[in-house]
Amino acid sequence: CNECGGIIYKEVEFDDPEIAEQYKIEGICEDCADEIIENDFNLNIPRYVDTFEEESDIEINTVAKEIQSLEQNESTLRKKIAEFCEELSIEKPF
Repeated sequence: CNECGGIIYKEVEFDDPEIAEQYKIEGICEDCADEIIENDFNLNIPRYVDTFEEESDIEINTVAKEIQSLEQNESTLRKKIAEFCEELSIEKPF
């Protein structure tokens, strides 16, 4: 099995050989096949695959500096907009 490197064959035991052939599971190990059987052959991916991605650490000081820089830029832009509005004799939008 690609997941755990176990034995690559599991045959589920049923009284009827035809049914047993239908439920032959190839390409996975016995432990994984047992888990599939326990879950009533439910093969929904989230049941067997962990899709959790660990988030990267956030440098709070870097974020704080970035916010300060953005606020400074905003202040500069507001002043320019106010100047343009004054030149055009229109009301400021803020």
